Amino acid sequence: MSDIGLGTLEWGGRVDARTAGELLERYRDLGGNLVELSSAVSPAAEILGSLLPDAGVDSQPILCARSGVRISPEGPVADASRGTLLGQLDAVLATLGRSALDLWVIDVWDASVPLDETLSAMETAWRSGRVRYLGLSHHAAWQIAAVAGQLPVTAVLAEHSLVHRAAEPDLLQVCGHYGIGVIAGAALGRGVLTGKYASGVPQGSRGADAALSGYVSQRLGEREKRVVQGVLRAAHGLNLTPVQIALAWSAAKPGISSRLVAPRDVAQLEEVMTAELPELPEEILQALDEVSGESRSI
Repeated sequence: MSDIGLGTLEWGGRVDARTAGELLERYRDLGGNLVELSSAVSPAAEILGSLLPDAGVDSQPILCARSGVRISPEGPVADASRGTLLGQLDAVLATLGRSALDLWVIDVWDASVPLDETLSAMETAWRSGRVRYLGLSHHAAWQIAAVAGQLPVTAVLAEHSLVHRAAEPDLLQVCGHYGIGVIAGAALGRGVLTGKYASGVPQGSRGADAALSGYVSQRLGEREKRVVQGVLRAAHGLNLTPVQIALAWSAAKPGISSRLVAPRDVAQLEEVMTAELPELPEEILQALDEVSGESRSI
C-alpha cells in the first residue's frame, strides 16, 4: 500500500470524468496504488469503474470502498444491517466491474443493529471472497476493539492531521494492540494545511463551494488558524512547503500506514506525490504538537 492514497471525494462533482482519468493515470505513474471511494453510493464508483483497466489483478490499484450509510429522504442514515451492507457491496462491485474488493470498510457503528448481524455480514463477505480485507471507519476505540476481537480487521480509516487529532491516543493505541494499520483521512486537514486559507477563503476552493464549504469551515476555527500559522513558520524556517511539513509530521506518527488526499487537479496531486518528506527536527515536531494542542509524550 502506497504512503499516499487517492481519495475521490469530488469525483462526479467538481472533478469530472476526464479530470478523474487524468488524476488516476498520473497517480499510478507516480507510484500510487491505493484508491478510496468515500461512499458506496458515490458517483465516483461509476467513474472509477469506467477507468479501471481490463487486464489482470496485478495491473489494478488497491481499491477501498465503504458501506453502511444509505440515503433516505431525510438525508444520510447509518445502516449496518446485513442486507444493506451486502447489498451495497454487491452493487459497488458490479459498478466497478470487479469480482472482489481489496479493502471493504464498514463506515459507521450502527447502534440500532445488533453487532452480531453486522459481524455476520462482514464474515460472509470475507469468507465468500468478495472482499480480501476488512476495515472500519467512524468507530470509537472501544467499538474497534469489539469488532477486532472477533474478526480480522486490517485497517481503520480515521481523519487525522495537525488540525484534527481525535484519533489520539485511544484509537491509535487500540489499533496498535490489534495490529491494525491506520489510514489517515484528510491528511492535509481538508486542504487547510496547504496554507491556502491563511488569508481568507480563495475563489474556486472547496471553502468557496456551496456544497463543500461546511466541510472546510469545520477546520477554519481559531485553533486551526494557529496551527496553520505554526506550519507556515516551520515551512519558512526549513525552506519547505506547508504540504511537506504537514505530511512529514504525519509520517512521523507511529501507526499511520497511509495518508489520503483528494486533489482536484493534477497539479495538486503532483505537489503531494512528489513532495520529499524529510525527518523533521525534534524541536519542530514539539512545536507543532504544542500548537495543535497535543503532547509528544502521548
